[in-house]
This record gives sequence, structure tokens and C-alpha cells, in this order.
Amino acid sequence: MATDRFCVSGQLGVDLDRVDVTQQFRLGSRVVDNEGGQWLYCLTTAIITGPGYACLLTNTTFTAAMINLTTSATARGQLVGFPSVAFASGEYGWFQVGGPCDNIRVLASAVAHVRLNTTATDGALDDDATAGSEEVVGAVIDVTAGGAAATVAGNLVSDASVGATL
Repeated sequence: MATDRFCVSGQLGVDLDRVDVTQQFRLGSRVVDNEGGQWLYCLTTAIITGPGYACLLTNTTFTAAMINLTTSATARGQLVGFPSVAFASGEYGWFQVGGPCDNIRVLASAVAHVRLNTTATDGALDDDATAGSEEVVGAVIDVTAGGAAATVAGNLVSDASVGATL
């Protein structure tokens, strides 16, 4: 589900839902949207399934790939971002890293307002505190997920990053 948000930080040509096959902005560029959300421009290194799938954003090269137990294991302090669209590998686009967030992918029955952690499922977070998973600091869901994995709306992201191993 694409976002209806737009850039208000003065950088020309920004479309938060656009997927670029060639680089259009400096990697790591940050913009602010009309609802106070912050977005980071990155290059994908793998397929990103859809809106809200949690992605590990490498802080030095500004690359993005869906997060899971393997990718998060050595990524403490790296940003976690949430796209508004799907991407193929090798494409460029914007990932939300701050502010009110329309979509965050979680596993079944993830509860609102609790600590989220990485899972074995690419791009999905959970609240199960599985031993060996990493906490995702700064990402909060406002709606409890139902009985199946879902992309939930009404969330908050505040420079989400990979935290301590649980």
C-alpha cells in the first residue's frame, strides 16, 4: 500500500513511493514528509516483499535488505527502515526511519506497545522475545495483530535500530 505522504523538506523530485532503477539522490539522503516522518534513500541488495517489511539499513553504505535473525545478528546499532512499496534487488528508494509509520510487518498476535524483535521470517518483527533474536529499538506498533502475520497500521518509528541480542 503506497503512502499518500509527500516531501516537505525542500529536496526537489522526491516521491516516497517511487522505485528507481538508477540512483536519483545521494545514498543516505534524509527527507521529512508532511506528517513529520523521516525517510532515508537507500539501494536494495535483495528483494523487499512489500510495504512495511522491516529492512536492515547499513549505516555506512546505505543499502537495504529485509531483516531476519541472520542479518541482524551482527548489526547492532544499524538502522531499521520501513518501505512504502516493494523493491527488486538493485533498486533505489525511500525507507521510513522516523515519525508516524503507516505500515510495520509483524507475525501473528504481536501485541501493541511492547518490545519488538527480529524473527526467522524475512522482514517480519514479533514480540515473542525468542532467545537469539535482536531487539528492534525505536519501533512500536499501536495495533495488536490478529491470528496471522500482518502489516499493521498506526505505528511510530524513532530512528529504529538493531539492539541487544535477547
